[in-house]
Amino acid sequence: MVRRLQPEELQLCVPGGKAFFDEAGLPGAFDEEYFTRRLSAMASSGAVVVMGSFGPDGIRGAIAFTRYTDPFTGDIVASELWWFVLPEHRKTPSVAVGLLKAYETWARENCCKRISMVHLHALQADRIGRLYERVGYKLMESAYVKILNC
Repeated sequence: MVRRLQPEELQLCVPGGKAFFDEAGLPGAFDEEYFTRRLSAMASSGAVVVMGSFGPDGIRGAIAFTRYTDPFTGDIVASELWWFVLPEHRKTPSVAVGLLKAYETWARENCCKRISMVHLHALQADRIGRLYERVGYKLMESAYVKILNC
């Protein structure tokens, strides 16, 4: 079952958020308390939506995204912020695909003209890219990151 998480439930995303952060090799140090507090505040304000996939054993994965107005076109668009499936549930494709479908359904219901998914090269680069293309996404951009010491 996939459903929208309430702000007070977002601590359920900590194990997956940390795994995502570590596996992606994101810069900095994961801060569990900040992650939960900031995510809850963003969800409470409506700036972020988080959908969770649940089974009898609890949360299996989640996807977080934001909806905004494109500054070039005025179109309403949605952009994924992060998407994770706990390692013990990754062999169950319906978890990941169910979250992706829930995101797309939410975007359609909320009048989004376009949606985007992030493709972190450190995380199953070929497999995720093929999945995105198979379900209708096309590669639009790559991002380069430089760490600044300030």
